[in-house]
Amino acid sequence: MKISLRLFGYAVGFAALAVTGALAQSPESPAAFSFQFVSQFDYPGTGNQTRPQKINDLGDIAGLFVNTAAASFGFMRLNNGNFSRPIADPNATSNFTEGRGINNSRTVCGDYTDSAGAFEGFFLSGHTFTNYDPEIGGKWLGLLKEAIPSLLSATIIFNPETAPYAHHYLTFIQAAAPVIAQNAPGRADRGTGRAEPIDREDDVRPRKLGHVVLGSTDLEASERFFPDGVGFKGSDSIARAA
Repeated sequence: MKISLRLFGYAVGFAALAVTGALAQSPESPAAFSFQFVSQFDYPGTGNQTRPQKINDLGDIAGLFVNTAAASFGFMRLNNGNFSRPIADPNATSNFTEGRGINNSRTVCGDYTDSAGAFEGFFLSGHTFTNYDPEIGGKWLGLLKEAIPSLLSATIIFNPETAPYAHHYLTFIQAAAPVIAQNAPGRADRGTGRAEPIDREDDVRPRKLGHVVLGSTDLEASERFFPDGVGFKGSDSIARAA
């Protein structure tokens, strides 16, 4: 079955055709545009239903095809017209793998169904599959906290060139990170612990006085004066700081 490749999806393409027709009635419109036929191809084999999905800047195409046995596989068509072998994720248990996108480094992304029938994602670079379930990012943080109970913060560093999918994990990692309590008027949730700083770019208008910092050349005398002389109670201290 031959499939005509166009640079827009079917739904978008039909909508664009309607817009083109409207613009054609307005010759003076600077937004008038037209479509150009690019290529027609089919994945090698008899009876395959070929469904191209994405094209990169080099002209490489990623997509999927369904064979006569209703099995789905991904594929890559290079800009020279050569096809890759059928792409089947090694963890797919139901003959269902789809190629969904391709970048300029020819890394293909897609999805497959696992033994439970759930959709999972993959990246294919060369012959190497990288499977990902973004929700596992939150589990990593939980395991790290179990291994290091005193852990207060963690830093995540990744190279977007070699791990373009890493940002998918960050959402779940941030969701799993415990919220650091902040004190507020009438509420002291933080207790004696120290909170992370809050960066603000807008102007701040204090609602009431929170604390005053006074310098002293005699730390011992100040420590005696405030609690004994005026009845203040200490809340925080930095050891032997003057």
